[in-house]
Amino acid sequence: MAKQQPAGLVAIHLNLPILFPPPPPPSGGYTAAEQPALGQLGKYVSDASGYASIQATRPQTLGYGLADSPVGQAMWIYEKFQAWSDNKGDPAEAILSRSHVG
Repeated sequence: MAKQQPAGLVAIHLNLPILFPPPPPPSGGYTAAEQPALGQLGKYVSDASGYASIQATRPQTLGYGLADSPVGQAMWIYEKFQAWSDNKGDPAEAILSRSHVG
């Protein structure tokens, strides 16, 4: 739609566009400025893309675990605290109210 620009189109929403680096130039690999981005991409592929693979191939597997098991739901949330917060490797640091629980 964005390319066609039909009348009345105000905006488009893109969700997780997947990009892959082009092959390195024949003159000799990626630049020093490109190396950190390629390293981050490699880390994502090796360490953080499992959820996307499950959702793409077996979405109900995850759904049953979250719907039928309070422990499964709790661990999914706990893992998100670890992955999506600044916690120095300890997900419990991300739970602010944890120290207030008596």
